[in-house]
Amino acid sequence: MDKFLMGRVLKAKGLDGTLKCSFAKDDSAEISDIKRVIIGGQSFEVLRAYGKEGFAFFKVKSVDTIEDVQELIGKSIEIEREFASPLGEDEYYITDLIGCKVYIDGVVIGAIASHEDFGGGDVFSVATSQGEVLVPFAPKLVKELDVENRKVVFDKKVFGEVCELEV
Repeated sequence: MDKFLMGRVLKAKGLDGTLKCSFAKDDSAEISDIKRVIIGGQSFEVLRAYGKEGFAFFKVKSVDTIEDVQELIGKSIEIEREFASPLGEDEYYITDLIGCKVYIDGVVIGAIASHEDFGGGDVFSVATSQGEVLVPFAPKLVKELDVENRKVVFDKKVFGEVCELEV
């Protein structure tokens, strides 16, 4: 099963065990289509879901009290790929970049190991022979992105400006 990290459980909303969550989707219609979520590795059937003011709210089966919610606070929420938004032309899922080889001047320098978003944009950790390096995923840095062939090409000059790694 292919899944996507979409957010975290923040707190309870109301007394019936509804979860208030940070969530990477902001389209209420798409959120309401989600039928199953994985929270902290455990799968839950979604009884009701909606988005409001940048948050997602889920009422899931067998979470019925504030105490039930307390056990889930801080845990990650994942969804199965079938519930992810459809991709447009030249779009990709961030999760599909994990493991892609990174090239500069035709030479593999490493592979994308993980992704973070610290609020200022996407940052990827690239595992290299010299250790891991954090790289902001800026349009001027990425010369080529070929998810199908698992390949990302960085501009050498821009890479040198944003990273301390010698290539």
